[in-house]
Amino acid sequence: MKLSTLTLLLVATCCAAQTLTGWVSDEQCATSRAKKGIFTGTNPDCAKRCISEGKKNVLVSESKKTVFHVDNPELLKPELGNLIEITGTISGETVHVDSVKQLEVGYAFCARPKKK
Repeated sequence: MKLSTLTLLLVATCCAAQTLTGWVSDEQCATSRAKKGIFTGTNPDCAKRCISEGKKNVLVSESKKTVFHVDNPELLKPELGNLIEITGTISGETVHVDSVKQLEVGYAFCARPKKK
């Protein structure tokens, strides 16, 4: 009885909704950049083109240094290229999104003003 209760608690804890901040990108660009250790947003126009050509959208988390696959990507499609905060369930490198909040409109990082 104690073992099954403990197991249930562990499963409930690992599958509880979490908050995650990241950039919505296309899988091709995000994976390529992640291999170089870059976990920031990608060019929104490029990402939109790649998605229209059939690539999958992903969530790039700079804080977790991970490119998350999204098992319900239709929720993120309107936010392609943007910095968002999601609430969802994370399982390994996959996330199921429950809610989305836009934090910043994305733009090409090469066009970003340099910090002083």
